[in-house]
Amino acid sequence: MAFSALFIILLLVALPVSLAITLVVYFIYKFFYNKHLNKAIQSETKISKWLSPFVVVLITVGCCVALVLGMTYMLYMYQYNTNSGSATMNQAMLQINEKNGVYEVKSNTGFLMQKQFDLDGVSITTYNNENELFAVFDIKDSEKVDYFMVYEGDSAKKVEYKDLDDKFLNPFEMYLDIQYENEPIKIEVYSDDSADPIGEAVFH
Repeated sequence: MAFSALFIILLLVALPVSLAITLVVYFIYKFFYNKHLNKAIQSETKISKWLSPFVVVLITVGCCVALVLGMTYMLYMYQYNTNSGSATMNQAMLQINEKNGVYEVKSNTGFLMQKQFDLDGVSITTYNNENELFAVFDIKDSEKVDYFMVYEGDSAKKVEYKDLDDKFLNPFEMYLDIQYENEPIKIEVYSDDSADPIGEAVFH
C-alpha cells in the first residue's frame, strides 16, 4: 500500500480517537478541578492553583498532534528506509524491493531491461522499462568518484551521492521518469580532479 493511502487511513483513525481522548481528559479533569475549586472556596487555608480545563484541553490536543506526527514519521521511515530491513518504492510501473543491500526489481508492464556497467571507481546496475529507470551505484573508490552527470534528451542534471554531513552514501540509488521516448540516457562519472568524465554509461 502506498504511503499516501496509509497516511489518509491513519488520519481518519487518528481524528476521532484524538477527539475522544480530548473529551475524556476534559471531563475527568473538570470533575476533579471543580472539586478542588469548591474545596479552595470553603477552606481557609491556601490551596495550590490548578491549570484551567481549557489549558489542559490545549495540552491534550498538542500531545495528540505530536503523537500523530510521530506515527506518520515512523510510517514513512518504515516504508522508505533502504539502509536495513526491507523497503518498497511503489512507483507506477517498477516495483523495487531492497533487503540488506540486495535489490529485486520487477516491472508491471512485463518488460524489464537490466544492464551492468563497471567503470573506474564505480559499478552501476540499471533497471528500466518503457517509462522508468532505476539505477544502483556501488562506489568502489570514493577518492576517484565525486559526482555524476545524467543526460536525457536535452536535459542534464548533476547528481551527488553525499548527505548533508558530507558522508558518502553507498550503495547510492537513483530513480528517473523517462521523459524522452527513444532518446538515449547517459550517466557520466566525474572526479573533482578532472574536468573530463572518467567514465560513462549509455543506454536506451
